[in-house]
Amino acid sequence: MEFKDAGNNVVAHYSQNNGWAMVMTKGEMARTSEFNAIYVEAWHKAYYEKDNTIDRAAISSRSTFSTSV
Repeated sequence: MEFKDAGNNVVAHYSQNNGWAMVMTKGEMARTSEFNAIYVEAWHKAYYEKDNTIDRAAISSRSTFSTSV
């Protein structure tokens, strides 16, 4: 069984053996790829541009959570 949106794009499949399977439209895939690229770029900048010093705020509060980026 297939489910389509108003643009006739398949958005989901259902089968008794496998249950529900969601299908992204081309627009959703493009948006997801763009968001992923933005996230990866931001992560790399934060990771590779940080200095290698110890997070003093986390140590002084005995917290393992760091708010620095």
